[in-house]
Amino acid sequence: MESDGVSRSPEHHIYSLSITDFLCKIITKKLACDAFPDDFSSDAATFISVKVE
Repeated sequence: MESDGVSRSPEHHIYSLSITDFLCKIITKKLACDAFPDDFSSDAATFISVKVE
């Protein structure tokens, strides 16, 4: 991990893959990232209904 001194967090993470691959691997728990909480990507999907007017 490196610090760039500009972001809100003192740490940033670099991965050599596309954002699509990153998201897919994070969601399927094939990749862990310290930027996310330990319980991120639960085993059960949660859907929240939103009323849009």
